[in-house]
Amino acid sequence: KDLSPNLRKYLVAATFRGSWTSSPQAAADVRAGNWQKAAKEFLNYDQYKKAKKDPKSKIKGIVKRMDAVAKALLEEAKYQKELNQ
Repeated sequence: KDLSPNLRKYLVAATFRGSWTSSPQAAADVRAGNWQKAAKEFLNYDQYKKAKKDPKSKIKGIVKRMDAVAKALLEEAKYQKELNQ
């Protein structure tokens, strides 16, 4: 599947940080083109949930980064629709 340059950028960063590889279901959803499911599943990550609950967490930066990836996954639906027209 041809992914947008924007999504590729975010997936590379998420892979480097380890959050992408922790969600094989999100990766399967991407391969299937299920962008909304992929975004939801990607955020189903313990460290993300803990940091989101505790704004004073030492790992609070993970929330902003993972939210950006989830947003890019959601935006991919529009990109793919335009690509396939």
